[in-house]
Amino acid sequence: MASGGDKNVGVWHSSTGKPYSVFKEHTAEVQSLVFSNDGSRLYASGYRELIVLDLATKRRVALFPFKSKNMIALRLSDDETELNAVHTINDDLIVERYDLPATVTQSVSATAEPAVTTVPTQISAREKKLYDAVIAKPADDRPRLKYADWLDSKEDPRREFIRIQCQIASLGHIRLLGKQEKATRRKLLKQAQKLLEEHFECWTSQLAELSLRPGQAQFQRGFLWKLELNRVDLTDECLSILQRAPELEYLEMSGSEVTDAGLRHLKKVTNLTELVICETKVTPAGLKYLRSLQQLIRVYNSSWGNGIVKEVESFKRSRNARFLKLSKAKRRVEALRALPVLCYFPPNKEGIYRNISFSQSWATDADLVYLQAFPEVESLDFYECGAVTSKGLKHLAPLKKLKTLRISETSVVDLAPISQLKALENLEVDSLEQLKPRSFRHLSTLKKLTRLTVCFCRLGDEILKHISKCKQLRELDLVYNRFTSSGLEYLRALKNLEAIDIDYLEDHRELFEEI
Repeated sequence: MASGGDKNVGVWHSSTGKPYSVFKEHTAEVQSLVFSNDGSRLYASGYRELIVLDLATKRRVALFPFKSKNMIALRLSDDETELNAVHTINDDLIVERYDLPATVTQSVSATAEPAVTTVPTQISAREKKLYDAVIAKPADDRPRLKYADWLDSKEDPRREFIRIQCQIASLGHIRLLGKQEKATRRKLLKQAQKLLEEHFECWTSQLAELSLRPGQAQFQRGFLWKLELNRVDLTDECLSILQRAPELEYLEMSGSEVTDAGLRHLKKVTNLTELVICETKVTPAGLKYLRSLQQLIRVYNSSWGNGIVKEVESFKRSRNARFLKLSKAKRRVEALRALPVLCYFPPNKEGIYRNISFSQSWATDADLVYLQAFPEVESLDFYECGAVTSKGLKHLAPLKKLKTLRISETSVVDLAPISQLKALENLEVDSLEQLKPRSFRHLSTLKKLTRLTVCFCRLGDEILKHISKCKQLRELDLVYNRFTSSGLEYLRALKNLEAIDIDYLEDHRELFEEI
């Protein structure tokens, strides 16, 4: 009897069930086995290779590589001169016939590729040390470039790929590049893409069982960065394969049978930063299996919605507790990883982040803790962030240089935390009909506030009483609120006001002319 399923082929005596031998010849999981008619040989197939084993000598007698083919089923002809094989290529099943040579130690016919006799070497201690260094410092290019230097001795094309992608990353954000730098970047991207197309199967061979296509796997700085396993027949056990790619940072799964139990297998994907799981059987309770992942920042499931989910917030609180224990320098590194996942913001050429936008993001209050690492921020935007509340605004206190703040279509009901932002010059409050009018009294402490927008809030005269104490205001936008002439009388106190926008101005023209 023989069995596969992992990289080994086990053979037992069928009469007693006792082990006979274990063959460790495959570089990927064994997917199909077939005995020769006389039982002297065993054909074992997997990803990109067919191995023939001699059971009497317990040795491999041939290895036939099949480029870009995943052999999942085998059948020998009665006279053993032909081999019928089922391959998977992308989403297709292909049945092909190969003529076998008179002796399997000879090369196969022209329909297949030449036989090779070398056995893939195991990873050396030196390579493991270099690889572990890459995993330990995911944001640092130096371990990656050292790995590339080590590959020089092997003349491995991966060395060039690593160096090119690291160079692309070092150029920075494309919007900040000059004409010559953009041309250089385009050239490097073409070189990297060509290398990836040529060696994709080899560089993803540790995940061969997934039959990955180039569009499903992306590399950054020379190493696997992102997997999109959408509409793929995944099970919980399939996720155990991902333990072989601890450098993976982004994983997306949708439309599969994966459950909470499957998340246990992600514990060894140590650099996982973002996990998107949609249309699966995973529930928020499954997040307990991910708490040990120190790099994990975001877990998102569209069926959970963009609101507050108890288990998700609990996960984020434990994540934040780790973050707040870091030194100031390490917090910056961690936040630089976190915020691109949470929102969009390009730095300037000096690496300074003046503007951050959480526009239309899934961020909740707990995510705003990362702002503590960016005291240089001058402009901040919360637009269509339904899970951001007044409590989350407390995280803005360290932003001592914040000049512009926009809060629109959020769950903020109290402006009290804004009183900490003493450098604020421009405040835009938009579409917050649940906002407490009394909370506007805190604006009087903002002595640099010169521009105020309160639009589409349907608020009444009470806010005007508090706004009238912001003596330094020069511009005021109050469109779509509910004011009376008596309420507008409060605006007489704004002696520095230069411009105002308000509904039904004609109804109040005489009053404004007088003011």
